[in-house]
Amino acid sequence: MSSSKNERLLNLLICLLSTKQFISAERIRRAVTSYGTDRSEKGTASFQRMFERDKDELRELGVEIETGRNGWGDDTEGYRIAGGDAKLPDINLTQAESTAVGIATELWKGAQFESASRGALLKLKAAGLTMDRETLGHIEPHMRADDASFDAILSAVEKRTEIEFTYRGSSDAQPAVRRLQPWGLASWKFRWYVVGFDLDREKERIFRLSRIEGEVKTTSKPGVFDRPDDLDLHKSIDFYTPTADQVATIRIHRGDAVGLRRLTEGLEQPTEPGLVSVRYDDLRRLATLVAPYGADVEVLEPPEARQAVIDRLTALYQWSEARLTARNGGRS
Repeated sequence: MSSSKNERLLNLLICLLSTKQFISAERIRRAVTSYGTDRSEKGTASFQRMFERDKDELRELGVEIETGRNGWGDDTEGYRIAGGDAKLPDINLTQAESTAVGIATELWKGAQFESASRGALLKLKAAGLTMDRETLGHIEPHMRADDASFDAILSAVEKRTEIEFTYRGSSDAQPAVRRLQPWGLASWKFRWYVVGFDLDREKERIFRLSRIEGEVKTTSKPGVFDRPDDLDLHKSIDFYTPTADQVATIRIHRGDAVGLRRLTEGLEQPTEPGLVSVRYDDLRRLATLVAPYGADVEVLEPPEARQAVIDRLTALYQWSEARLTARNGGRS
C-alpha cells in the first residue's frame, strides 16, 4: 500500500472518529484533502469510487462504519464510527515474522518506499514486537531501483498524474517522446518496467525504465485518471521478453538450475549433456543470476561472461570475510 493511500485512510479514520454525528460524503470530501479539489462530474465520480474503496479497506481492518441520518429532517445520508468499534485487530507476529518484516524494509533503501517501510517498522516496535537483531545484522538484502526515472515515475503512479518522457525501444533507430498514464511499476528479471495507458497509441503499453532518456515530465494535475480495477502488473509483463543478443554457454554440474533454464527459450541447445546456452544482455545481471548457484554451475564462454561471474563470487567472498572479521572484533 502506498504512503499516500495510508495517509488518506488515516485521515478518513480521524475524520469519522472526530464526531458522534453522521458526516455526509461531501463534508468528508472537503475535510480529507487527499480526495482532491476537482468538483467536476469526472472528479466527483473519481472521489466516489475512491471513497467506496477506502471504506472497504477500513472494514477489512476491523473498523465498522455506520450509515444513517442525524434526525427526521435530515435527508442526507452520512457516515460515522462508534468509538468502541474503531479498535484494530491485535498484531500477533512471532519474532521470526517480525524479523522478516525488518528484512523487507531493508529492500527499499534509497527508494521512495523507504519512509513508508520504516514507518511500518517503527509501528511494529511500538506495539512491543521484537526482532532478531543478530539476523538483521547479517542480512543485507537490496532491491535495485537505481534507474534515474524511478522516483519520478513512482511519484506519478501514486499521484495519478500523466507523464511525458523520451524513450528508445530495442528496435528504435531514434528515441521518441511518449505520453503515459502510469498505472504501476514492477520488477522483472532485474529490470524495472512501468505499465500504463499510452495516450498516443490509446492502449496499454509497457516501458523499460533503463531505456528512458533524460527527464520525466509531469504534464497534468493529480488524480486525472483511474487505474483498472483488475490491474495485475506482473501478469501484464509476464510475456514481455527484453532483447538479449548475447549467448553464454553454461555447464550444470548439479541440480536443475531452473532459473537459468528459463533463459534458454528460442536458442538451439548443445547436444552434450549438462550444457545449456542462455541469453543475456548485461554481464553484471548475468553474474548476479549465476553466482547464487556457486559450484553447481560453471560459465564456459564467452570469456568476459566467465570472468564476470568469477569477479562476482570473489566480491561476495571478500564481503563475507570482512563481515566475519568485524563480528569477531578484528580477528579473522
